[in-house]
Amino acid sequence: MTVDVRLFAALREIAGASHVPASGRTAGEIADALSAVHGERFASIAAVSSFVVNGERADRTTPIADGDEVAILPPVSGGTDALTLWLLRHAKSSWDDPGLDDRERPLAPRGARAAALMGSYLEREGIGPDWVLCSSARRTRETLAGVLPALGSDVVVRIEPAVYTFDAQQLLAVLRETEGGSVLIVGHNPAMQDLALVLAGRGERLADLEEKFPTAALAEIELPEGSWSDLAEGTGELTRFVTPRELAD
Repeated sequence: MTVDVRLFAALREIAGASHVPASGRTAGEIADALSAVHGERFASIAAVSSFVVNGERADRTTPIADGDEVAILPPVSGGTDALTLWLLRHAKSSWDDPGLDDRERPLAPRGARAAALMGSYLEREGIGPDWVLCSSARRTRETLAGVLPALGSDVVVRIEPAVYTFDAQQLLAVLRETEGGSVLIVGHNPAMQDLALVLAGRGERLADLEEKFPTAALAEIELPEGSWSDLAEGTGELTRFVTPRELAD
């Protein structure tokens, strides 16, 4: 059985490709098979890497079946790269059915248009995170669907129930458990606005963000070199804040 494997960072550089075929019954066997092809350096990095299978965290013992999507992510390399975080609030949702559970509310037509508008902007700007952490709510998943084609084929998407929250500290805890690479969170207010204000100690548009974080708005925060586990409050810079209304003008 052969599956498609996504490689990141140093593993991608060694293999010379972001997608490679590999065979194995477990994630560990797949990593070992690739190590046999690509050499000792690949093997030493793969030995301490983490795995994602079908968007869920996995380990070396996780079984692999036909059609599974497997990603191998090296650990952050001790601070050689700055961290980039994008916060995308879900687009405008519909309240047409007051009996729906909050998690099940879909996007309103206006929200679907705003998500598509933001997707076009992401594509123009070349914004391509390594990870997407998306709330399990329907309105966030539909917002993600509107922008996902713009993010490129290498992005790893996780539908994360813990991101369905209105508490910035919970989002901070989720981020601190992220393995590495740049991250886009698709989530909810007030958690998104509060998290941006917790992390960003400076930025030209910080006052605008503090005043309002509209639906389908995007904030970009550059953070110091290191790992997500070391994420500290007030250390980032708000380098981008874009709203759908600005894009429509």
